[in-house]
Amino acid sequence: MANDVHSTGAAFLRTVEAHRVGDLRLPRTTVRDGFGRNPVCNHPASSRPVQGLPLQVLMASAVSIPMQLTSVYQSMGITRKKGADAVKALVHAGLAMIVRLPSGSRGGGLRLLQITDRGWEVLGELNVPRPKRPTHGGWLHNVAASAIGAVGRWEGHQVRCEYQIPGVRLDVAWLANTGKATFFLIGVSDPSREADSIIRAFEVPVVQNQGLVLVCRDRQFGDRVRSLCKSRLGKESMAKLQTRLVGQVLKRYYEGQDGRTSK
Repeated sequence: MANDVHSTGAAFLRTVEAHRVGDLRLPRTTVRDGFGRNPVCNHPASSRPVQGLPLQVLMASAVSIPMQLTSVYQSMGITRKKGADAVKALVHAGLAMIVRLPSGSRGGGLRLLQITDRGWEVLGELNVPRPKRPTHGGWLHNVAASAIGAVGRWEGHQVRCEYQIPGVRLDVAWLANTGKATFFLIGVSDPSREADSIIRAFEVPVVQNQGLVLVCRDRQFGDRVRSLCKSRLGKESMAKLQTRLVGQVLKRYYEGQDGRTSK
């Protein structure tokens, strides 16, 4: 295990691995129009209308940090079987897709619903806006950035997304009042590009001192990035390069959100 970047940021990183995610307990929700009826949308990508429960599941996932699908079903007061059938209908209609993420611990990974462009068109007809993106990356990149930002704010940090330092732009920075910082890069698509960004980042004194956290989709991606960096970074810098999974960050977020909603 790499050395801690600093005590506050490291507490979050250790917590991610030490806790198991709990189901979110949210009020039951329904989606109805002004006349109390379930809204209906006929989408050109499917010959069948998208209505009722599938549309409610779609709207429940139209947020910057989607809940796990099992938590969506629980918050709506429906069984997994009904929820799974609703998701199948959405996937069949081309409105969403299931994204599976490893969690880095026992108990299986996470399953989230990613809304497609067609899905957002349907939601747009219902005046449901797309969430603001904290970075210029893709969907999973922004989900991770949003979760990292939320956890950082809970821990009392100032959070900056797309934080510019000389030579490289970091995806998220936690800035403490003490002057210390935790820097994050999110990698989900190109190990070589992330390795190049890490090399450039460690050329900056503040990163050399504080370290860097790579948040990646899976361990294979993280191992590949570390392998590419190993021959170009010294042992001291490699010790300050930590890797975490997007799934681990999301688990930490879900735990914190669960605790805040249960108070």
